Amino acid sequence: MTTLRIGLIVFDLDGTLVDTRHDIAACLNEALLLHDLPTHAVAAITRHVGHGAHAMVAGVTGVPPTSARCADITACFLARYARNPLRYATPMPGVPDILASLDVPLAVCTNKTAPLAEAVLAGLGLRASFGQVVACGDDERKKPDPAPLRALARREGVAPGECVMVGDGPQDVLCALGAGAIAVGLASGFHGVDTLRTAGATHLIETLWSLPSLLRSLDRSAARRAR
Repeated sequence: MTTLRIGLIVFDLDGTLVDTRHDIAACLNEALLLHDLPTHAVAAITRHVGHGAHAMVAGVTGVPPTSARCADITACFLARYARNPLRYATPMPGVPDILASLDVPLAVCTNKTAPLAEAVLAGLGLRASFGQVVACGDDERKKPDPAPLRALARREGVAPGECVMVGDGPQDVLCALGAGAIAVGLASGFHGVDTLRTAGATHLIETLWSLPSLLRSLDRSAARRAR
């Protein structure tokens, strides 16, 4: 048995790298008012973040996801969000320093649309830390499907088993496990530790500050097994 080789660390965006809750909630509530629907608290909206805008709108409103009304609300939300995705957004605690400390190629895999993902990363000064960004629309399949993570691995020339996926939602965990990668669940994100455990996260960390030490422990454990 050889030692573990981590060839790529892949991060989710919303709730993992960036706190986007208040921008998303503000723009969605504006869209709901324009469609004569009640607004919702930030926490209620945040529970549905991570599966893509269409799924979020359907989950928050109860409007059938295949309906034209759901499509109209989603389009309205995305238009308002695209105009200003950075009113309130901030990096999650420690993110710039943590990314700078990692000496492995880094990538982002998000169910956000590509223009929004790029705008948020660039606007917060994070884009240069990542080689590849795979976003909703880059592939017809999105998390929890493993296809986006497999695509990232191919682009970077590494096996999926050499990838570590870090995310705060069950869709991140299931994407990683489906691809054969290591699934690291971030308990302090948008979805909480119970959903990550239920999804089967390989490892759990409370904050991203714990990620470098976890990676070192994985290397040590693999080295011991190889002896």
